[in-house]
Amino acid sequence: MPTLQSSGAISINDINAEFALGNNLNAYRGVTWYTDAGSSGTFSSGAISMSEFYSKRKTAPGGTFSPDGSTSSGSRTLLAAYGYYSTASASVTCTQSATWTYTRTSGSYGSANVTSGGSATSITFSMPHGNQAYRISTWNLDATSGSNTRYWTIQLETEWSSCQFCCFTPDTLITMADGSLKPIGEIQSGDMILSQDAATGLNVLATVTEVITRINRPMYEFKLANGASLRASEDHPP
Repeated sequence: MPTLQSSGAISINDINAEFALGNNLNAYRGVTWYTDAGSSGTFSSGAISMSEFYSKRKTAPGGTFSPDGSTSSGSRTLLAAYGYYSTASASVTCTQSATWTYTRTSGSYGSANVTSGGSATSITFSMPHGNQAYRISTWNLDATSGSNTRYWTIQLETEWSSCQFCCFTPDTLITMADGSLKPIGEIQSGDMILSQDAATGLNVLATVTEVITRINRPMYEFKLANGASLRASEDHPP
């Protein structure tokens, strides 16, 4: 909504266009107003002068979010954080107080420092590693400040000291059971691949039982003696 002018002639039509309460000033008594600067109040309960409407608006202008989210709940902005041997945390701040509403969509670990439905200028989701090989939790977060509403998906991942969930980049080639090569990003549960038996060191055929996709993950490039390179997560054995 626009804000009414700050000086000069102001008409009842201008006021009605902003507040939509008609042409009788008595209808505006006790009505809440806002300004772009973030202040608010109510119009006089007695006689109302036209100058009382200077710089007023019907709705709160709303603060600015950082990092900014999506304007549609159907296309949320992903905010992901990863903690290796540490706590993963993700925060959103607003230049004015906002109402934060969220629901957990996966996982059972981690929490936010603001109760869902509560108001504050910022919110932080955090999840400790908990001495566990791998944790992942996600939330859908909605926030409203004045007339501004934004949407995020919060995803937190943590790891301790296991390589059970070490990662390669999606373009890493995997040897299939028939000897062909396939990018690991295209591997699906049930595929037959050539794997190494940890006990014997021999190559064996194995069935993929689970595919884990990591969204936020520090990656490194390993330079091999034969001149080739391999990109993998920081905790992957070279």
